[in-house]
Amino acid sequence: MNIAYFLELINSAGTHNPEFKENMERIIFHEYTNKGLPNVDGRYTEIIEKYQEEIRKRERIQKEKERKRQEELHRQELERKRILFRKRLRVIIAFAVVINIGLFIFAKQQFEKARVYSEAEGYLEEGNYLQAIEVFKGIVDYSDVDERILECYYDEGIRLLSNGNYEAAQNAFIQAQPYSDASEQAIEAQYCLGKSQYQMDSYEEAITTFAGIMDYKDVRSIIQNDANLCNMYYTLHFQAGSTIEFGRYRQTDYQLYYVTPDLSDPNIAEAIMPIRWRILSNDGKELFLVSDNVLECMAFNDSKDATTWDSCSLRTWLNSSFYMNAFTDEERRYIERSRVANSGNPRNGTRGGETTNDWVFCLSVEEIEEYLPDPGTWYSDYSYHMRHVASTFVENVIKEYYNDQAYWWTRTPGDDLTGAVMVQPGGNIDYNGGEGEWVNMQRLGVRPAIRLTLNPSLIL
Repeated sequence: MNIAYFLELINSAGTHNPEFKENMERIIFHEYTNKGLPNVDGRYTEIIEKYQEEIRKRERIQKEKERKRQEELHRQELERKRILFRKRLRVIIAFAVVINIGLFIFAKQQFEKARVYSEAEGYLEEGNYLQAIEVFKGIVDYSDVDERILECYYDEGIRLLSNGNYEAAQNAFIQAQPYSDASEQAIEAQYCLGKSQYQMDSYEEAITTFAGIMDYKDVRSIIQNDANLCNMYYTLHFQAGSTIEFGRYRQTDYQLYYVTPDLSDPNIAEAIMPIRWRILSNDGKELFLVSDNVLECMAFNDSKDATTWDSCSLRTWLNSSFYMNAFTDEERRYIERSRVANSGNPRNGTRGGETTNDWVFCLSVEEIEEYLPDPGTWYSDYSYHMRHVASTFVENVIKEYYNDQAYWWTRTPGDDLTGAVMVQPGGNIDYNGGEGEWVNMQRLGVRPAIRLTLNPSLIL
């Protein structure tokens, strides 16, 4: 029996296979029994024991190797954990260092801000408000600094107001808003400034200052009771091309255009609105005005018979129904009765009518050319607006005829006395009076004109 052979098999198969061990014992037993080999001197037993010893030896070696392998793995795991721990420790230390540095810097900054804050409070207590503001602005994100800055502006405003430095006080109070009653104090400073300017005869400056606070205290009465202030107000606020509101008239659709409105009818009340007038001129004593919108659609005359301004029904209506209904008794006191010249047509020589004295009238061709520049000039945007606008009421009346744009009458005769010159929607003047447009055409618009005495009641 070759024991070395069996040992080689053991080496090749390993000792971890129980089935292999059992088969080896069977082979050995077979060799000694089936072949009739005697168990001489316990030879068989010896072989088995040697085999088993060899198996145990190899198992011990294998276990030792496994033990060492496990120890190595354990050592490597411990080393990995130590390395990871050291890395984490370094991160924690670094983070702690950064936090401590940050806390140190923050503490230092807070200490510095507290010092600056205390310095600013010192200026505030001394009444040096502007210096306090400048210092406070250096630490705007600290404590209640924003509120303290507003407080400084407010206190500075109070100081300036008490010293008569009203303009600077107003600016300080504006800066202090919304602190306390800074808004009200700013208005009070503006009021005091206007009064001081008025007392120093600086009328233009006073009116400019008062303009934004007309309803404050006695501002309106101060202006109305002083001729110089009134005149300055008129000059600054009633410039040619600007507008004012005066009187009231229907300006939304209610009745058909050929029905003269009864302005006392409560059903029409909602349609009545303030009349906006365009200022054509201001000579310092009176305003020459034309309604900014075409207010009404009406015939120049009830019949198409030859007529001029002095005898037309439109003049009668303007100086009776319109005059009495569009203006109050108080307002009519300031409307001047104008001497209205009625010259002929400047293009074809059609004669004009007699000179009239009217409260309300239509513009002549000459007045339109003087005060409403031709649409072809550089002033065209302004004149176009001036020459074609209509109220909502008029737009509803004329839309079926002129695509929502209004023609309107002048008082100048057309190419004959059965027509009158009109202004077209685009702003051009039709000197012939319109082809087929008789004086009794109902759908043409009316833009009343008046002269208004400059008076304190106009100070709005």
